[in-house]
Amino acid sequence: MEQICKAVEHTDLLQGFIATHSCSGDTGGGLSAYIFQCLLTDYDKFSIVHLPIYPSPQQPNTVVEPYNTVLHLDQAVDAVKLSKMMDNETIGIDELVHNVFGASGRTVKCDLNRGKLMACVLSFRGPMAPRLVNRALSRIKATPHMEFADWCPTGVKANLVTQPPILMVHYSHLAPTDCSATMLANTTAIRSVWATVGVKFDMMFSRRCFLHWFLKDGLEESEMKEARETLASIEQDYREIGMSGDRNLNFFTSTYRTLQVKRRQ
Repeated sequence: MEQICKAVEHTDLLQGFIATHSCSGDTGGGLSAYIFQCLLTDYDKFSIVHLPIYPSPQQPNTVVEPYNTVLHLDQAVDAVKLSKMMDNETIGIDELVHNVFGASGRTVKCDLNRGKLMACVLSFRGPMAPRLVNRALSRIKATPHMEFADWCPTGVKANLVTQPPILMVHYSHLAPTDCSATMLANTTAIRSVWATVGVKFDMMFSRRCFLHWFLKDGLEESEMKEARETLASIEQDYREIGMSGDRNLNFFTSTYRTLQVKRRQ
């Protein structure tokens, strides 16, 4: 925190904080949550944006990553204003737009077809005609599997910068490109990520697996339960938003019923 305060003192116009970290490790999950709480106390008028790396569904790094992730979320949910989720497993204009909506263009393993889009913004860079961008977006919105929340019928906002993408690192292994597209979306489908973490947490916690690692460091069992309730509350909120007319609700209902956790009031 001392180094952060020094960096803030040298800024002319502080707008907020951006953090990239892992959720599944002790340092990435625990230390980052502590820093967020300190920032919330000392710089409560400024926003915190973080890019958390969530556990991969198929490639776990540590046996206690469900614990670390849930505990981190419990502390970060009140401090962070925007979260762009990623995991370690997934990292013509029509094709470009199709790719950002497709599985290969997502930073977290999540099927957009199993939820509703509540907000979506696309940022294009490169020599593109606005009419071609609008046409590509219209085709995406017309596909049967693309569903938007009732209060957001337009669904997608787009901005276009005609300057091509700039390769900041000259000796990077990334090849230069003439055009690019970046999508930020808030979708009810993201609850599947939390459901996966929650189910793994419940399986371990019910058997008290590795719980002593946390208890010996001063954490109380009630804090673990409270963190789990926070995760269940967030998941339930997104589930309720997507409930109306959601064709794939049964998929998540069966998953959520396994949690058996009382929602925090």
